[in-house]
Amino acid sequence: MGVKLHKLKEVRDQVLRWRGRFQKVDETLEVKEVFLSGRRYIICRNPEEAEHDRQIRESLVAGLAEELSQCQTQKQQCAVINHAAKKRFVRRLKSGRLVLDKKKIAEEKAL
Repeated sequence: MGVKLHKLKEVRDQVLRWRGRFQKVDETLEVKEVFLSGRRYIICRNPEEAEHDRQIRESLVAGLAEELSQCQTQKQQCAVINHAAKKRFVRRLKSGRLVLDKKKIAEEKAL
């Protein structure tokens, strides 16, 4: 059965962080086998897609940092927090100000 990386806590928190090297199958496929709690997981990774995702994430975070530094009003902040791709990388401080969530960015990088 295939699962999305974000859906199962066990996969996200334990399986993906399992030490071990990926074995190259071909130019667009690397695999790693993990046994955990009596289950066998085979993690597949496309290095080209991983690089593409990294570039998009870094571009989005850089633009978001600039956008947050220029947000002066609640209306401008709402435009950021209501954007599906952007809101996962921000958190609201007790003061109500939005800032980059560095922990979440690191988690996304690990995936």
